[in-house]
Amino acid sequence: MATDVQEVQELKIVVPSPNSPWQDEFVRCEAKRQAVKAGRQSGKTFGAAIKACLAFLGICWRCCGSGCVGCDNTGRTEPKRVLYAAPTAEQLGQFWFEVCDALAPGIEAGQFKKDETEHTIEYPGTNILIKAKTA
Repeated sequence: MATDVQEVQELKIVVPSPNSPWQDEFVRCEAKRQAVKAGRQSGKTFGAAIKACLAFLGICWRCCGSGCVGCDNTGRTEPKRVLYAAPTAEQLGQFWFEVCDALAPGIEAGQFKKDETEHTIEYPGTNILIKAKTA
């Protein structure tokens, strides 16, 4: 009698934390769509990458996984589809670099499927993905 043994693999994906109080406020905002007016080098793209990774992984962005009333003190929410639209290819490239860097352990382990030409990262077999494009 042959038995199949499956190896359970635990991934440690660390999403970076916001760098400034302003960026933290932006990341924790509950609005469905956001338009941010801020100066150059203020961290808008990096904040958007953090928020996209949290939503994709199903981590509550209101509390960044520590537990709040919105997530019933679990720190988890339902994973979501994320569409990021950038006005320039340079911003798209920076967002894509930050997202790929944060999700690298899952991509290397085969938990996520990455498509460089379409700029998508997805859970295989689901509709949950991060898609980045210029607008």
